[in-house]
Amino acid sequence: MTLNAKSLDTLLESYVSFTRNLKCPDYSVTNIRDSKDLKTEEMIANLKTLIITKVDLYTSWLLVVDNVTSISLVHAHLPEPGNEKWSRGQMLITTKKDVI
Repeated sequence: MTLNAKSLDTLLESYVSFTRNLKCPDYSVTNIRDSKDLKTEEMIANLKTLIITKVDLYTSWLLVVDNVTSISLVHAHLPEPGNEKWSRGQMLITTKKDVI
C-alpha cells in the first residue's frame, strides 16, 4: 500500500483507502472519517487501530510512505518500530523536496 504523506489530510485519505483495501468494517471507517469530534491526528490513530488488526494476518507486507515533506509531521502517524503487530513488514519512505 502507498500512503501519500504530503500533508495530514492526504495521509488521512490514504489511511481511509488502506482500511478499505484491507476490508475493515466500512461503518467504522466512515464513522471515524466523518467524526466532527476528532482531530485529523486522532482519526489517523483510530484508522491505524483498525488496520493493525488486519495487517497482523499477513505474512509479509510493504508500506510505501510517499511525498514526505516533513518527517517530523508524519513520524507519529506511521507504524511504530518494535510493535509486534507491525513486525512482518517493511516500510519505505520517500521524500519530496520542492524545487523553485
